[in-house]
Amino acid sequence: MAGVYGGYWVIDPEKSMAGQWIGRNHGDPNSLIVLDLDAIGDEARGSAYLFPDDKDIPASYAAIRAKDQIDDFLVDTTVGHFDSATGYFPTFNELGQHFPDVQLPRTLKAEFTFVEIDVLEVKWKTEIGTGGHARLKRWLTQDTSLVPPDQKISSWADFKERVTQENFSEFVYRGQSAPWPLRTSFHRSNRRDLNRYLTQDIPRLHRALSSRTRHVFDLGKPYENGAFLNLAQHHGFPTPLLDWTFSPFVAAYFAFSEINQKSDVVRIFAFDHLSYSEEFFPHQSITFMKPHFSVLEALSIENDRAIPQQGLLTLTNLEDIERFLMLKENENKKYLFAYDIPASERSKVLSDLKLMGITASTLFPGIDSICRELRDRHFA
Repeated sequence: MAGVYGGYWVIDPEKSMAGQWIGRNHGDPNSLIVLDLDAIGDEARGSAYLFPDDKDIPASYAAIRAKDQIDDFLVDTTVGHFDSATGYFPTFNELGQHFPDVQLPRTLKAEFTFVEIDVLEVKWKTEIGTGGHARLKRWLTQDTSLVPPDQKISSWADFKERVTQENFSEFVYRGQSAPWPLRTSFHRSNRRDLNRYLTQDIPRLHRALSSRTRHVFDLGKPYENGAFLNLAQHHGFPTPLLDWTFSPFVAAYFAFSEINQKSDVVRIFAFDHLSYSEEFFPHQSITFMKPHFSVLEALSIENDRAIPQQGLLTLTNLEDIERFLMLKENENKKYLFAYDIPASERSKVLSDLKLMGITASTLFPGIDSICRELRDRHFA
């Protein structure tokens, strides 16, 4: 049901239920439903979230477990409730205090039917009579980016001229060796259930790293949890973060330094993070939250790479980032831009960047990066 693509596991949607499924519930209450499923052995397991339109009703959570096959299935499970504004999961007694006039269910039964490979219909009902029906669509990223490149930029010289204009100083940039879609390393590893990630994978990593870091991260504190994810991201562990940089030239280094031989162009994204954050409140949590894409102000504890890379992070619980951002845009406002530059200009670009002081040894302090820079200089 899965295979390897570009060093990451990918699912076969014609055989597996794994993925992120999103749709509108029609019933009591009207709401947004999100289903995050992982393929574990021969089962699909994960989390189901219901986010009511009525803010006076708490959001709901249920664990999902079924045979991982494209076939109809039934679920009979317990229900928990939480505050979707904060991600806080109170006790049932606390819920009664916060929502005294709301009757809350404890169990539900749901029937899932595949309408198409990527369309799942669900009918559900709780023991108190609430329920509804929804059509969920699987949010899968494509092989290439959905964002069209700026047709006015066709060379390294064009790109340099564009990004040195004053109005581009407030953007952040991300360089990629090909026009792949924006996707976090967590989601590229064929994982969707962030609840399992935070309760199993991150504690496991924390235990393994605590003996090797001078600072012991307190994962119970949001800012230290963010700093720990930041550290993990910069050392290759899958996270729901994306790296950006305030420097378009640092982004260009990442795009050109490891060019995919099959690609004719490299891709540099530009994201108007200031306008986006002013319009859409950033969240610092990834579980028990509506789908979001947020700027993360993470500390750089024991992370020597963040400062020279002039980095900024974004945090998301979404599989398909580009589709989400494009739905937020309109005719008068765009947040995400893309520039494709010929891969054949690699030597010229890296030579220019070297004159700017942007090399492997400046971006990645350490012995490995020095050896890498000298290798590229004398053996390429």
